Amino acid sequence: MLRRGIVMLEAVFAAGIVGALLLAALMLVSSVAGERRIAAERNTGQLLALSLAEEIAALPVENSLATNPDTVGRATLNTARSYDGYSESPPTDRAGVPITTAAAWTRAVEVTEVNASDPEGPEDTDGGVYRIRVTASVGGRVAGEITFYRSTAGDEAIQ
Repeated sequence: MLRRGIVMLEAVFAAGIVGALLLAALMLVSSVAGERRIAAERNTGQLLALSLAEEIAALPVENSLATNPDTVGRATLNTARSYDGYSESPPTDRAGVPITTAAAWTRAVEVTEVNASDPEGPEDTDGGVYRIRVTASVGGRVAGEITFYRSTAGDEAIQ
């Protein structure tokens, strides 16, 4: 009788150990899946931000034809400064066609004139140097961000 009790106790301990190992394995798999999702979001966010940043970088910083992004479509924005305050959800290409794989995403642009000797410092309206920040967000979280600087000094070559 004592032998049966010991065997039963061994079986309970073995089942507990196997259960704990299975739980640990499931937690590991869940963690890896979560990390993959976050990595995929970061990759998509960076690509969305980069595509809009490249579009803006190809334009002159400013000219007399600057437009307001709140009153016109993106296709008519013709300077980097005219993108200040621009936001779109879902992201679209320059012609306004939605990017179907990014329906839950939002892209936003902030253009700030900065001091050339301290571009990360406070706003400066006399330098002709601009910090352009493009962000891509999903679910309220910024997943991608591109920041670059432009000067009005090169506008003649672009126009």
